[in-house]
Amino acid sequence: MLGSLAQLSIDFTGMMRSACRVGNSQTSTRRPSAFAVLAFGAAVMAVFAKPGFGPIYHTIMGNACDAQIELIAGADWVDFTLGDKGLEAGASRSASPWAKASLEDYKQVCEIKLPSETATVAELRERIECHRTQLALGPGSYEEAVDLLTQVRRIINAAQKDADADVGWSNMKVRWARSVHGVLQRRCEELAAKIRILRTKPVKGLLESALKVLRALRGLDVPFREARTSLEQAMKALSARATSGDWDSAEEVFELEGLLGQARVALLDVVREARILAVALPQRHEQVRRALSCNPDLLVDLEGLALQEAQVDKGAGPKFALGRYWSEISVSSSDAPFFTRHRPTSKWVDGPGKWRVPFLMARAEALMMQGEKASLGAEKSDRGASRALRLYQHAKFLALGHYGGAAEWRYRVSAALAALHQREQLAAHSFTRLALFLSLHRREQEALNAADEALKLAPEPVAKLLHVTLRRKLGELRTDEEVRMAEKTLIEIQGKLPLRTLEEQRSTTVAELAVWRKVADNGKFSTCFELVDAARTLICVIGRLAFSS
Repeated sequence: MLGSLAQLSIDFTGMMRSACRVGNSQTSTRRPSAFAVLAFGAAVMAVFAKPGFGPIYHTIMGNACDAQIELIAGADWVDFTLGDKGLEAGASRSASPWAKASLEDYKQVCEIKLPSETATVAELRERIECHRTQLALGPGSYEEAVDLLTQVRRIINAAQKDADADVGWSNMKVRWARSVHGVLQRRCEELAAKIRILRTKPVKGLLESALKVLRALRGLDVPFREARTSLEQAMKALSARATSGDWDSAEEVFELEGLLGQARVALLDVVREARILAVALPQRHEQVRRALSCNPDLLVDLEGLALQEAQVDKGAGPKFALGRYWSEISVSSSDAPFFTRHRPTSKWVDGPGKWRVPFLMARAEALMMQGEKASLGAEKSDRGASRALRLYQHAKFLALGHYGGAAEWRYRVSAALAALHQREQLAAHSFTRLALFLSLHRREQEALNAADEALKLAPEPVAKLLHVTLRRKLGELRTDEEVRMAEKTLIEIQGKLPLRTLEEQRSTTVAELAVWRKVADNGKFSTCFELVDAARTLICVIGRLAFSS
C-alpha cells in the first residue's frame, strides 16, 4: 500500500510538471489545452477525495507547490514589471530547469490549493503565500492584480479570530502588506509617468490617451484601500509582539508606518498630476463633453480619499504632499473637469509679513513648511527646493494680481530658500523675477541689487539685460570700457530672452549704445549733427563742450 502511494506520488508529480511545462526538457514549448488541464485536475481531485487520501493530497500538493514557490519567487534571473501590456520579462535567464516557468504555469499549480470553509490557519496562510508570489510575478493585467487583492482580502477576513496568535500568520500578513504596497506604488508611478508625458505635448491631439489615463485612475481605489488595511493589520499584529519586548517587531512597525505614508503620498501625487492634466483639457471639445456628460464626477471620490488620507497622517511626507496639492489649486486659473470644484480666491487671510493672501495659498505654505521642517537628510533638501519653487509660483500669481507686497516677500524667500538648498538656477531665477518686479515699480537700485545677486548664482539672460539697462539708467556706465562691455553683453544674449518686449528693449538699447559709441570714437562736433533726434543732438553738443574744456 505504502509503495503504491509512493509510486502514485512520483507519477502524479511527473504528470503535474508535464502539464505545467516546467520539466527537465528545455526545448518543449507545447502547452496543454484548457480541457486537458481541467480533466487532469478533476481526475486528481476524484482520486484524492476518497477517504484517507486527504493528508496525502495536502502533503504532495503542498510540497510540489512550495518547491515551485521557492524556485520562482527566489529566482534572480527574472525582472518582471506590471504594465498595461501585462507581464514583461527580462532577457536574462538561468539554466535552471524551472527557468521557463510562466505565470500561467504557476496558476495551474497553486490554484488547486483551494481552502475549504473549515481550512486551518496554516492552510489559509499557505494559500495567501501562493497569491503573494503570484502577485510578485505580475498578473497579466492590472485588473487581474486588483481581483487577486480582493480574493486575498476575503481569505484574510475568513480567518479565525485567534489567527493573529499564530506567529506564522502575523509574519504572512507583514509580507502580504509589503507586496500590496509594492503593487500600489508601481501603479501610481506608472500612471504619473504617463500623465507627465502627456503634459509635455499638446493635449488636444492626445485627448483619447488623456481621458484613458484619467479613467484608469479610478482603479487605484481598491489597491490603496487594501494596502492601507493590510499595513494597519500588519502593524497591529507586530505591535502586540513589540510591547512584549520584541525590538525587531518594533522596528518593523516603524518601517510599515513609513510605507503607509509613502502610499498616501503616491496616491495624492498622482491625483495632483491628473488634476493638472484635467485643467489643460479643452472642455468645449466634443470628446471631452461626451466624457463629462457620462461621468462629470469621475475622480471626485478618489480625490476625496487621497485628501482625507493625507490629512490624518502626521508624517512629514503626507503633510508636504498635501501642502503641494493645495498650492497647485491656489494658483490654478480654472476648474478641473472630473474633480471637485474649489474656489481658491474666495477667502483671504493674513499671511507672512501681514500681507493678505488667498486662504488655500496660506494653508499650502504652512503645510509645506511643516513638512520640510519635519524631514531629514536628502528629503529635507528636496522638499526645501520644492517649497522654494512653489513660493516662486505663488509670487508670480500675486504679482499678476497686483498684490505687490505679498509677491515681493515670496520672491525673496523663494530665492533665499533655493540658495540655501544649493539650487542655484532656481535661486537665480527667483532673484531675476524679483529684479524685474522691482524695476516695473520704479525701484531701480533695489532691482539692480537683485539682478546682481542673480548673476552671482547663474548667467540668467534677463538678469544680464536688467544689469545693463538699470546701470545705464542710474548713470553707472561712466567709461568707454563700461559702455563697450555693456554693448557686448547685450549682443551675447540676443535670442535668449523669454519675452518679445524684453527682446525689443535689448535691441533698442544695443542700437543706442552703438550710436553713442560712434559719436565717442569720431571726436568731432559734426558727428552730433548726424544724429536724427534733436534731443540726442543737443546732448551730444553739450557733452562735447563740457568735456573739451
